[in-house]
Amino acid sequence: MLRLMITDPMWSKLAPLVKEFKIHFSNRIRIFMEAVFWKLRTGAPWRDLPTEFGSFSTVFNKFNRWSKLGIWRELFLKIRGELDNEWNFIDSTIVKAHQHSVNSKCKKEECIGRAVCGNSSKIHMIADSHGNPIDFILSEGQVQRQ
Repeated sequence: MLRLMITDPMWSKLAPLVKEFKIHFSNRIRIFMEAVFWKLRTGAPWRDLPTEFGSFSTVFNKFNRWSKLGIWRELFLKIRGELDNEWNFIDSTIVKAHQHSVNSKCKKEECIGRAVCGNSSKIHMIADSHGNPIDFILSEGQVQRQ
């Protein structure tokens, strides 16, 4: 049995937000989103996606399409809701990139830098006083933001 993340009360709030996008909305959208969250939570390759979520290639292709259309970003901005700006916190983390992840066709979208330790990207995030994410940006691993 799969351990799912989206509860019924969460889905009742999330479904109207997803319906606002110009996409075909069906009951499979919830399963698709569960599959993406499972992938992000476990860090497993797409090919290891449990069969209960459907074909891994279908899930990956839809995830990729939503990413290119900016749906994930817009959904994040809608979900974050009311912000508590009494205190804001900034943190960064470095993520190592595989050696074959560089040299994409579109260089301006690539946030992978080269350093002594290898290829890496850096995620900069700002959070409110409750630890809820407000915004984030990506940069090359060797870049230092101030």
